[in-house]
Amino acid sequence: AVVSTQSTGGKMDTGAVEGVCNLLCSVLSADPLTREPAQQQLFVLQRRPGFCSILNEILLSTNDLTLKHNAVLTLLNTVKNYWETLNHYVIPPDEKQAIRKSLLSFLLRDEPKLISDQISNILSRIILVDFPDQWPDVFGIFSEALVQEANSGNKIRISDTIYQTIRVITSKPDEIPHDDKFSETYRKKKEKLGEVAPAIFGPLSALWISSSKELLSLLHTVTTGSLHSDDMSPTSGILCRLSLRTIRLLFKHYFNFFGEKDINTCVCFFEQIFNTLTLCISCRRALEDNTRTVYYLQSCILNYLKIINVSQEHHTLTFLPVLEPFLNFYYTELKAHLLSTEGFWQKYLIQLLTFFSSLFSKREFTDDEEIFSAFPRRSTNTEVSEKTVRARNVVQTFFTYERKLEMVCLLITRYLHLKPELLQVWKENPEQFVEDELAASQKVNYVVATEDFFYRLLRSDNNLAKDVYRFIMSKLQECSSQDPQKVETVLAKDSCYYAISVGCSALEHHPEIDFREFFMKLCVPEFWSGNPIIQRRLMNVIIGWSGIIAGDGDDEWESLAYSMCLECLTSKDLVLRVYGALAMQSLLETYHSEAPTYLKFFRPFIQSMVSLVSDLSGGSNEVTHNILHTISLVITSVGENVRPYMNDITSCVSGLWVQSLDRPLVLSQIINIMNNLVAVLVGGAAEMEQQLLPIVVFSTNPKKSESVALIDEGLKLWSTLVQQSPFLSPDLLKLFPRVKEIMDANVGDTHIYKECIKIIEAYILIGQSKFIESHTRALLDCLHQALSQKQKNTVIAHTLDTLQTLLLLYPTDGPSLVEGALFEVLHVSSLTKDNVKAKSVFTRSIAILCQVLLDNRPFFFRFMSSLSEDSTVNFIQMVSTKLQPNLIPFQDMHRLISMGLATFLPTTNPTYWPLIVPVIEKCVEIERHLEQDGANLKAFAKDLDIVWGSPAQRTKDKVVKGHSSHNTNSLDFLKQQISTCIQMNGPSMKTHVNTQLSPATMAYIAQPRSVSNRRKEKH
Repeated sequence: AVVSTQSTGGKMDTGAVEGVCNLLCSVLSADPLTREPAQQQLFVLQRRPGFCSILNEILLSTNDLTLKHNAVLTLLNTVKNYWETLNHYVIPPDEKQAIRKSLLSFLLRDEPKLISDQISNILSRIILVDFPDQWPDVFGIFSEALVQEANSGNKIRISDTIYQTIRVITSKPDEIPHDDKFSETYRKKKEKLGEVAPAIFGPLSALWISSSKELLSLLHTVTTGSLHSDDMSPTSGILCRLSLRTIRLLFKHYFNFFGEKDINTCVCFFEQIFNTLTLCISCRRALEDNTRTVYYLQSCILNYLKIINVSQEHHTLTFLPVLEPFLNFYYTELKAHLLSTEGFWQKYLIQLLTFFSSLFSKREFTDDEEIFSAFPRRSTNTEVSEKTVRARNVVQTFFTYERKLEMVCLLITRYLHLKPELLQVWKENPEQFVEDELAASQKVNYVVATEDFFYRLLRSDNNLAKDVYRFIMSKLQECSSQDPQKVETVLAKDSCYYAISVGCSALEHHPEIDFREFFMKLCVPEFWSGNPIIQRRLMNVIIGWSGIIAGDGDDEWESLAYSMCLECLTSKDLVLRVYGALAMQSLLETYHSEAPTYLKFFRPFIQSMVSLVSDLSGGSNEVTHNILHTISLVITSVGENVRPYMNDITSCVSGLWVQSLDRPLVLSQIINIMNNLVAVLVGGAAEMEQQLLPIVVFSTNPKKSESVALIDEGLKLWSTLVQQSPFLSPDLLKLFPRVKEIMDANVGDTHIYKECIKIIEAYILIGQSKFIESHTRALLDCLHQALSQKQKNTVIAHTLDTLQTLLLLYPTDGPSLVEGALFEVLHVSSLTKDNVKAKSVFTRSIAILCQVLLDNRPFFFRFMSSLSEDSTVNFIQMVSTKLQPNLIPFQDMHRLISMGLATFLPTTNPTYWPLIVPVIEKCVEIERHLEQDGANLKAFAKDLDIVWGSPAQRTKDKVVKGHSSHNTNSLDFLKQQISTCIQMNGPSMKTHVNTQLSPATMAYIAQPRSVSNRRKEKH
């Protein structure tokens, strides 16, 4: 029986407590017959009032560590699941209040870390839910406890709970959709937390001051030999780190909530940080790397630096009073430090470099508007405050021209230098070297930080470029007189060419710097000297400068660059081959690749690329992705000129496919290559169908888990293959039912559904009646399933476009065929949502129904009458009131809707008479927007990214242009319908129309025919 959790007389039922204890012990049993029933009973008990109180009682009363640990984990899971409502159950409010109070006191007990950490975790989760509505004073309670508590262990637990809670709250994005209730809740939490941030900062800063003093005192005893590092307590280091991490979050997110008094306190805090930081750095240098103390000391140092950077970045002028001492200290450190591969010192240097870089990206520190030309001012106020003037003076006084030049030269000689240990990695594991290099470019590390500071220094003063270029040339000249095989000489050259590649966009503007001359006289001879280190770096030079000189029309430079890339690609050195591929990619993105200069390199380039991918192991996903992407880029750039090399590509890639069956990423990239090849070759599908169909079948099999990563590319290839086919082959026709299988296996996946709908449209356009007769049921099932995705507006919009294509092809028989889908369309049109995507779906659905009305009027009225007697009137009212033609850009749809509404005007049915004036007003509103935006007409054929020039695109274009709405002036059609309506109903209707229509509408209708044709002339 399930253990009772009822309490008696305000006390916990002893039997219930004992029962839960037994269950907690049973769930640890190795016997499943004992363990599984106990787990099931605990799961049931989680949803019973009083269960959390029982767990709390067990925590307070038992000394059994195993039982206590199991109880605290069960309490954590219960809080996770039921502190908020889940499956219609939530822990009662009075029980919540008791639990909060008990956990606060339990947090201050001397418990094993295994238990106290989980208590802190539980409290943090409770605060995330209850603050601020149910527990508004929680941070005040914790701040007061920090001040009053004397026990260091308790302070650690309190600080950790505060940090974990603030970290989660501040991790939510600032820009949150207002219609998302969950996100709106976190927006409120963030705002309320900001209001109490200054009150939290006070106790935290006091805690940091006391713990940092204690830490420095202990470190002094260690460095003097009075105390062994292993005997040093980590408590002060932990407290110092926790307080700093929390303060950093407060400064980053809530500094604007600090008042003037609090800001003055912060300035004093910055001054104390500066003094403490210098002492900590001295201690760190004196300590051995493997001591236990080092970890906490390093963490504190990095947090000091991060607080400084955050404060300088987000609150520049507040940080101003301590800016100068930090500049001098950082500058000294930058000059003293040679780059180390040891993790901490690299992180330390990153923070220094980041600090310096940010000085050149803040308006408070510079008045050079050229730097900010790409970033418009947030405010139109151009007045400069007194503090801003002082800040600029401090920076300009510190960064003299001579100091800037010195720092640039320092970066070139020390920091843009390929380290010997990296050369060793290149030698022993070249693939790992490349993987690390490419990964480094995607995240902040010392390489990225150095490049950024180097670039910003060069941009800060136009005169620097000339002197830096001279420095580089002098270093290269100096190297030319030394032994070219000596490692030091090679690395010195490497750093010079590295500087040239990084600083290209800053150096290019100086009139005295001729890059073409530099490249021809120095880079080309240096490259053909054959040193792989220099050759790799010269690939960086090509990558950096290709876009800058692309507009010069220099065929000689282009040809040389291609030759150098191909030389690297055919090298035995894997690193050189990869960098050759990357440089080739840069050139392809810059130049028109169909030029004869490039085409002569095409065949060896493709062969070398495929060979390179074959030689890479399965681990180099980033490298492989870049190389295969380059092959795709080549094919897209060359276009129809790729036809003579089609067999070379397919044979190379087919061999790679066989080798890569266990590498899903490689397979998906191969499919992408084949997809691009089919897309650029008109008629290429017929020539390659037998080779490509097995790939499509393999990659789109929903029953194979290994095909999940391939299905996206496989669907794209399938779609392109059908679009580019002149006719539907038996094999392609037989494959269609798989579309429904894929949709069934991926319900809710918007991207997969969009690709499936593209395939369906391609089948309709290419297969036409043969396809529809063979797969009527499967086609209708697919359309129904896609239209049933009510929450996926993008899916519905694409499905409606495909349905419209079918109705354009078969205007007479099509409506009867898809009558079930039309019911779905009518239902979709009745859904009301106030967002752009939903309004787009509404417009499409109305356009389809109006198209049916224009093409098959008897079917439309029979279809509407099958719903209800008033359905047609309701439809007209809905369109007249809901349609907003100014929001949706699809103009052909608006023309259809205007003509469809106008069709209702010639009527003698009194039921429709009250609708005549609203219909005319809506039609004229549509016509006004059509006339205003006529030049921006959006073609149907591009709605689903149909391959341009393909048989599918040509068929659709022909059908669209052949439809009556395309060749009829909708305004003239409206005038004719109004005239017919008046003729049918006599003078009374004319009087009614003339008196009820607005003057603007009357004037628009009365304009001469020649004016109404202007829109058609624009088209």
